[in-house]
Amino acid sequence: MNRTILLSICIAGVSCSEDNGKVNEPISGCTDENALNYMAEAEIDDGSCEYSGCMDSSAVNYNVNATVDDGNCLDPEVIPNGYEFVWNDEFNSINLDESKWNIEIMAQGAVNSEKQEYTN
Repeated sequence: MNRTILLSICIAGVSCSEDNGKVNEPISGCTDENALNYMAEAEIDDGSCEYSGCMDSSAVNYNVNATVDDGNCLDPEVIPNGYEFVWNDEFNSINLDESKWNIEIMAQGAVNSEKQEYTN
């Protein structure tokens, strides 16, 4: 009587498969949900994350973490005397920055008899 023994060896950080002993390498990519190039299927962050923001260091809204300029840099001269720039978001990237915003799904009129509807 012939018997086949299937042996799976798992190494830390590598997902295993019982498919003829082959080991599937984990998928690497950008794992930050706030990045422009987020990959939901990525298991290992490969350092490729891209972030939208102002890349002009002389602008009042300069973002040191930005890797892709969003074209919305603000010159200090646009801030009126006596005012201080605090924060802005121009919503001109593909993804919504969920560290600053949340997504609400509600039917028309759910709040204040609004005519608008919140959909995904």
